[in-house]
Amino acid sequence: MTRPSLSRRLLLSVFVVIVVFFGLTIGLLDYLFRQAAERSMRELIDAHMVALIAAADPDGPESVTPTAALATRFDTPGSGLYAEIRSASGESIWRSQSTIGTDVQFGPPLEGGERNFFYTEIPDKQVRLAVESRGIVWDDVHGQPARFTFSIASDLQAYDEQLASFRHQMVGWFVGLALLLMTTLTLLLRWLLRPVRRLEHEIKEVEGGNREQLSEAWPRELDAVTRNLNALLESERTRIKR
Repeated sequence: MTRPSLSRRLLLSVFVVIVVFFGLTIGLLDYLFRQAAERSMRELIDAHMVALIAAADPDGPESVTPTAALATRFDTPGSGLYAEIRSASGESIWRSQSTIGTDVQFGPPLEGGERNFFYTEIPDKQVRLAVESRGIVWDDVHGQPARFTFSIASDLQAYDEQLASFRHQMVGWFVGLALLLMTTLTLLLRWLLRPVRRLEHEIKEVEGGNREQLSEAWPRELDAVTRNLNALLESERTRIKR
């Protein structure tokens, strides 16, 4: 039966603590990074939404057309940034050129003042999208209220790649740090247990008759043990002589 090793128990216990601690830390950092990345992404979509609304010019109860220049990605088919304007009935009255050949679902039409944000996928392409819609009510050229739904969709490929890169680097750093800590602890433990190994060696010398007593220069934690052992050895020698 293998005898238990205190150093092995200590290293195993520390390893378990490190794994649990680093696991919780990685989970927390991943959550915080995802929140920050998602907030940044939504702010970018909001900026495109504001630009689209500012560029729109309603020219009838069922008609609105962007009259100002938008981001060039809206003019590039399949660029990953899409936009649509719908009437109150839900009919699409304007779509960016980037939606050509891409079946993007922007969700249901909204009432004035409503907002909607959700994640979806482009069918048959396994491409994730973040979609934001806003319901806007304007007075048209005739002074009549007209309701429109403005929608922006953004490809999440860059977001997913950034998140995957962060996770890969974070796990790599923490694994390296854990190995460094375990190596440092192993070396430190060997240095700390050197007096114990020396005590074991001297006890074997006493048993073999090569030494009468243990030496006296010991760390404070072992001093009482060695003094008691020396006293026991002296008492045993006295008994044997008697």
